Amino acid sequence: MRTIAKTQMIISMMVAATLILILSSNVAFAASFQSPENGISVRSEYADPTRTVYVSNSGVYHYVSDCSGMKHYTTMTLQQARSQNKRACNNCVTDSNLPLDPNPPVVFSDVSEATPHVDDIHWLASTGISEGWVEDDGTRTFRGMDTVKRQDMAAFLYRIAGSPAFEPSEADLSFFFDVDLSTPHRREVLWLASTGISEGWVEDDGTRTFRGMDTVKRQDMAAFLHRLSNSGLV
Repeated sequence: MRTIAKTQMIISMMVAATLILILSSNVAFAASFQSPENGISVRSEYADPTRTVYVSNSGVYHYVSDCSGMKHYTTMTLQQARSQNKRACNNCVTDSNLPLDPNPPVVFSDVSEATPHVDDIHWLASTGISEGWVEDDGTRTFRGMDTVKRQDMAAFLYRIAGSPAFEPSEADLSFFFDVDLSTPHRREVLWLASTGISEGWVEDDGTRTFRGMDTVKRQDMAAFLHRLSNSGLV
């Protein structure tokens, strides 16, 4: 049991350190999160940075998915839309001139000041990179000592890259034998493959698998981050 607990702690620390590294090299994300200790007063009319917006092909973000008859759109958080200089719709976005809330509106009930890397976890929530789990009582948890699954890390990397527009092609859909409509974060996993960030495994029968429920290994994370850095996406 000690070995398992130690392994989980190492993985948790590795992920936090990894995201801090990305944060330090990504000014757009780093500048978007500030804490109340920086002297910013909290007002009730702040916009919610983690709310979902719908971005049209012309680069306009909407609060309503069918605004102006829009049929094709990409979803992302309001924080991401603003960091990418998307324009607000004049019809359905009513608070486009309001600053973003410096306090992350997503509150994890299992994260306190005593939690290791608490500031980094708050940053993850404020940028929409991690949404955690909604528990039966309605609270959200981060589960900081759990391991990170490969399919979850696919979602993290996709969001760090700004949740780029991506519609899987037929080739993308058939790339991984074990990825189908029931796979959590299916689109993000297929996006990883389409960019070359993840190549998966070639099995004995010649098919490729992603193994989404496997934990992320440190050496695989090194490859993911190196490829993401070289891709020009961040």
